[in-house]
Amino acid sequence: MCKNKTTDFVAGCLIGWKCQCFLSDGTMVLCRRFPEIIGRLPEDSFEEIYLTNEKIKKYRRPQYFENCGSCIGWNYCRGCPAISNGEYKNPYKKPSICFAHLLDIDTHIEHTPVTMDTTLKEEADLIVKNSRQNHYKLTSGQGFSIKVLRVIRKLKRANEYTVFSENPGDWFSKNASELSTEEQSIVLFHYNRRALGFIDRNNKWTKWST
Repeated sequence: MCKNKTTDFVAGCLIGWKCQCFLSDGTMVLCRRFPEIIGRLPEDSFEEIYLTNEKIKKYRRPQYFENCGSCIGWNYCRGCPAISNGEYKNPYKKPSICFAHLLDIDTHIEHTPVTMDTTLKEEADLIVKNSRQNHYKLTSGQGFSIKVLRVIRKLKRANEYTVFSENPGDWFSKNASELSTEEQSIVLFHYNRRALGFIDRNNKWTKWST
């Protein structure tokens, strides 16, 4: 979970979902910040490591996380196992950098445990399913409201984007004061995707599947 000076947005660990880290000798580790070895190329195939290694599979399952596993943002956040490991020698423990309480919503949820006994296809499908997680779905379980969509469309304008970049808090006060903190976090999430280059070839926002 991350926070800037004006509002909240969700960002977190990519281990097991979108992160693949290799050393120069082909050794594959969980993360550049958490160099736990899980395999090595070419002795092991990438498919075998990524889809069958027990260490990395655990990071795709909420039941192994002591606190994050019962949070509404688990699929997208999970804190930072590297920091947790450094702090507590336990990568599954809630890290001290957690800011879930700043979302101003009840973040507790009971996730369904995911079996470790999966085929290659089932594990790959699990990864694909998580990759399609929508930020708004994580925080409310519903679709965008009309007022949020209108604000996001307005922010797509070049001049508005520039003004927003300079002072998001002031921009919200003048242009979207009716939005709740949660709704503002959704708008900011879309802004961050654009700022980080998540746009398509036609300079339009990339649409996430739900």
